[in-house]
Order: sequence, then C-alpha cells, then structure tokens
Amino acid sequence: MGHPLWAGLANNSQAEAIVSTMKQADMWTKYGIRSTSSADPRYSNANEIKPYSNWRGPVWINANAMLAYGFNRYGFSSEAQQLAQQITDLLAADITNSHTWHECYNSENGACNLCLCVSTASLTQLSLSL
Repeated sequence: MGHPLWAGLANNSQAEAIVSTMKQADMWTKYGIRSTSSADPRYSNANEIKPYSNWRGPVWINANAMLAYGFNRYGFSSEAQQLAQQITDLLAADITNSHTWHECYNSENGACNLCLCVSTASLTQLSLSL
C-alpha cells in the first residue's frame, strides 16, 4: 500500500497516482486509510484472522505510518500531517478507553479489531518527524 512511497521507489507521477487513489472516499476514512478499498468485493472489517482476512479493510497503524512518511517524502505534507493526526487521534482514543494501543482498527467506526499492541516508539517517531 504505502511501501513504494515510503521506500522512495515511485517516480513523481506514480506518487501522485498513489496519493490520488489513497485520497478517494473508498480508501480514506476519518480513522485513516483502509487496507482494502470499500468498493472491493472482498472488503471486510471482520474481527477475525483467517489467512489474510484481517487485511481486507481495517485501518492498520503500521501501514498508515508508512503512508504518512511516504506522502511527506514526495511533498504531500498536508496529507501526511492529516493522516498522522488521524492515526494519533485514533490511538489517543484507544489508550484513553482501553489503556493500551492496538495495531488495527475498524475503518467504519474506529473500534479495535485486533488485540496486538503498537510500539510507543513508532508513534513518537512519526509525530516528531512530520
């Protein structure tokens, strides 16, 4: 999803196309960017792990952090800051309510989808570098 931007592999027109795709309503939500388009027939926010089912729609913090870094790398700083703020807000709400952070959230309502914790260092680094 965000790997080509994060790694600096995309040329400028590819970067623009990736950012444009990620900004569409079927991808970008108020909680971050979905792992799969809501228009895809396989889209699902099911809270289950069957081979790869949990990558069919939820917002993943690690993937969104990579996207934010990639957006920033290619000059899409306002998009990077917006995305970083959204995932920071999502994590802040989670730690307030559950006293921990999780790595994956329902893209429709922001609820925790999986019970794996996010590294504090990764969020701090993202916040400080953008």
